[in-house]
Amino acid sequence: MENVAEAFSLNLIFGLIALMILCDIIIVNPVIRMVSGKRVFGEEKKGLSFVFSLPLQFIRVAVIMVLVVGTYYYLNVFAIRIFSLDENQVPVPLEPILFGILYGLYYLLFDIIYNLISRSKHEK
Repeated sequence: MENVAEAFSLNLIFGLIALMILCDIIIVNPVIRMVSGKRVFGEEKKGLSFVFSLPLQFIRVAVIMVLVVGTYYYLNVFAIRIFSLDENQVPVPLEPILFGILYGLYYLLFDIIYNLISRSKHEK
């Protein structure tokens, strides 16, 4: 039965990654562009180059999701050990607000890294 649960969890994570990619392309990136006036990751490319940037966007979102899930997991492990709670409890639930905060922080971190790399390429 554990294999079924693990397969379901992996399918859920990959589904979440696919939805977050669509959300980034359709909602997040245009909102950032409207608010800040700057292009975001992958939008500076046109035509066929944009299609080739989609795997990079997938990798970026996948890494962010792994970081969010890892942070959530270790927050719970830390809380369970510090407060001597039952290991079956979830002291820090991943509600939409916590998920949004963690995703936003990691998204911002990746944006800063991307801007530093692209700025250093343009300076050379």
